[in-house]
Amino acid sequence: PLAELAQPDRLRFWRELRRRMEQALPADTAAAPARGRDPAAEFDALEERLEDLFRDGYERIIFVIDDFDLVAAALERDDLHWLRSLVVRFREHFALVIASVDPIRKLTEEQTRGMVSPFYNVILDRRVGLLTAEDAAELVRRALSTVNARLVREELVDFLLQEAGRHPDLLRRACLHTMEVVETGVTNIDELQRALRADLRYDDHARFLFERLLERRTEAEKQVLMALALGQPVAEEDTVMHLARHLELVERRGDSYVPFANAFAHWLRTYSPPGVSEPTESQHAEEARPPALPPLVYDPHTRTVQIGDAPPKVLSALENKLLAYLLEREGEVCPPEDLLANVWPPGRGRAVVEKTINRLRGKIEPDSNRPVYLLSRYGQGYLLRNAVRKR
Repeated sequence: PLAELAQPDRLRFWRELRRRMEQALPADTAAAPARGRDPAAEFDALEERLEDLFRDGYERIIFVIDDFDLVAAALERDDLHWLRSLVVRFREHFALVIASVDPIRKLTEEQTRGMVSPFYNVILDRRVGLLTAEDAAELVRRALSTVNARLVREELVDFLLQEAGRHPDLLRRACLHTMEVVETGVTNIDELQRALRADLRYDDHARFLFERLLERRTEAEKQVLMALALGQPVAEEDTVMHLARHLELVERRGDSYVPFANAFAHWLRTYSPPGVSEPTESQHAEEARPPALPPLVYDPHTRTVQIGDAPPKVLSALENKLLAYLLEREGEVCPPEDLLANVWPPGRGRAVVEKTINRLRGKIEPDSNRPVYLLSRYGQGYLLRNAVRKR
């Protein structure tokens, strides 16, 4: 029971959830939880831990929270959004069981009179569980205001809502990306949007969510989703209505139905069905020696990169350090753990690696949507091809 905590607060709530989960795990699996500096950091740590456990084969983790209405009094709306995002994202493996201090008779009487549980609509039991337009916009504005009050511009709010849709987990990821891009010194709205678009579309958490959303759809539903993502006409109106009204995977924008988030539409356009074979080792070796790529020149003294005859682009200090490390290991797959240990200070998570990789791709790739220099090896790490010339 979390209500027994003396003076429960948001930070202690998330910290206790993670600590008690680790206590319940087998000794050879449990990890000593590092302390987060705020509720958001504690939630991020819990989310990353759950992802690792499910990827390692855990089938089901259930949190039972007693006296939830007492605990919820110490929480804020963001905490409830985060709880819901966990249920939505790990739907097949994760569940929350919450109990009230009110007797069952009182709850039954309220239900009989047409009233509902105090937990109604805290966690929506729908496939995606999108926020209302008003709640989604409020979530984005509040998140942006904590980074920089000047960021609360309707142009940026609308952009994030288009890219991440009204999905609570995707919106949270988009706001985190915004914070990190701004920390690098980017202030121009066009440059900020370009960086955010790339960060969200290549976000491992987002791709993991998209895979879960698609895996249980019928073949007919998958075909309709992909056609809508490509902007192609669709004759199966009943399927479109089912995807929109019951599954919330598509929504109406203007005169057309489209996937609920631009990032989801982009993922659908690049989706490879499970039947497509993985590249062989010989194909990987061939990829590492591409026959003809536009020349990429790196100057460590000026911290610039230049693709062909295009104007040079200046790297941030972090991007420069990352590229220098990858250059020392050209043609080798570098695991994220190695990059974290050698490029970042202690205490940073794997998510920062992915975000910086995406921003670096935006400067060294002719087309960051189709990387040719800095490649990903799923489950292994990142590979820099032997195609970069040092000035």
